Amino acid sequence: LWTWQNVDLYLWMILIGVGIFAAIYQFFLTLGYQHAPAVKISPLIYFAVILSGVFDWIFWHNIPDALSYIGVVFVIIGAIWCIKSEGDKPTT
Repeated sequence: LWTWQNVDLYLWMILIGVGIFAAIYQFFLTLGYQHAPAVKISPLIYFAVILSGVFDWIFWHNIPDALSYIGVVFVIIGAIWCIKSEGDKPTT
């Protein structure tokens, strides 16, 4: 409160955009949970980390390093492994 600064219109538009996209994301995530088991949907949530890296690269020109690429590979392999291993279990 002691260092309060008024927010300009540009920042308000960014904040509103973030809020809108977060609401859309939540809507589609809920819709996904209605149409597929949580075991299949949950590993895909980690792709948000990959997408944030892609947006960081596109908008702010931050080039990912080798460790980032290794992380992307681990996320993809982990998601595929979780989906495949849960699909092999018999349903009760």
